[in-house]
Amino acid sequence: MPNKLSSGDLKRASKLKIIAGQWRSRQVLFAPTPGLRPTGNRSRERLFNWLGADIQGAHCADLFAGSGALTFEAASRGAATCIAIDNHPLALRWLAYNAKQLQAGQVHCRCGDSLKLLKTPPARPMEVVFIDPPFALNCSSEVCHKLEQYDWLADNAMMYVELPKDNEGFYPPPNWQLWRQQINGDVDSRLYKRIEPPS
Repeated sequence: MPNKLSSGDLKRASKLKIIAGQWRSRQVLFAPTPGLRPTGNRSRERLFNWLGADIQGAHCADLFAGSGALTFEAASRGAATCIAIDNHPLALRWLAYNAKQLQAGQVHCRCGDSLKLLKTPPARPMEVVFIDPPFALNCSSEVCHKLEQYDWLADNAMMYVELPKDNEGFYPPPNWQLWRQQINGDVDSRLYKRIEPPS
């Protein structure tokens, strides 16, 4: 990974803690990048309580990985693999750094625009997908439909989406069933289940 992080970068880095699993209480370091909105501790704990044992052995994708909060929490709790995608080079450097520090061989970092990368199906369908783009992009609906269009999802996949509370324009694919929902402050957190293949 080019442009390695310096000792100054490490001192100035923001930090979050992994909540549970094999890396419980280990720190993940990151630096602010445009639109970055790390999923907070309470929201992460609630999400992984929702997912429960379904995260064990799951193949996951974090389409707007940012700080890596969801990626490393999933890996810590037993996900088999997690593809962490971000289009910001600085975010990718931190993701790679954290993966190395944790010896997280199941985490695969990819630099790119998720809307473009989704056009290439993965080697195997994903069972859990995290969709948490910067709100200003207003692309959640498009991302969700591309996951279906380009065969990213396993039959029983679960999809976590974070939306602004007032986002009335979001429309998921018709074969996604809203399973859990919680609104905290300005964030609408939703977990969907894929109930049948699209017609």
